[in-house]
Amino acid sequence: MRTRPLSLSAAIAALLIAGFALPESADARGGSRRNYADEMRQDDLRKEREEERDRRRQEQIEHHEETQRRWQEHQAQRQDRYLNHRERQLDKVLDYGDGLERQRAPGPAPAKPAPKGTCIYGEGDKILYQPKGVVCSK
Repeated sequence: MRTRPLSLSAAIAALLIAGFALPESADARGGSRRNYADEMRQDDLRKEREEERDRRRQEQIEHHEETQRRWQEHQAQRQDRYLNHRERQLDKVLDYGDGLERQRAPGPAPAKPAPKGTCIYGEGDKILYQPKGVVCSK
């Protein structure tokens, strides 16, 4: 009974020693080198893709910023054109209104109303207060 576990452990030990002690074949060593080189190539490709993705993302950001700047300039120009147009339209309306008033009221301007107020007299019929435009006579 005791021999079976011992022989089993001896067989396992022999396999482990053979795996590490025996020389590796050239094909096996070359295969691991090729795998390593392939991994390096894939790492390089992955890095290149990431750099390309970052570069495109940066270009998109710059393009978006440029588009925003152009849009803001366009909006400012549009607002200026609108305000200038509105001013011109108001000027036309005001000028047209002045012309209508001139057409309605031909001839001399109406006379100003007579000034109101009374003169204030003091001792000896001396004028103490005389409103502007009023002729004081007693």
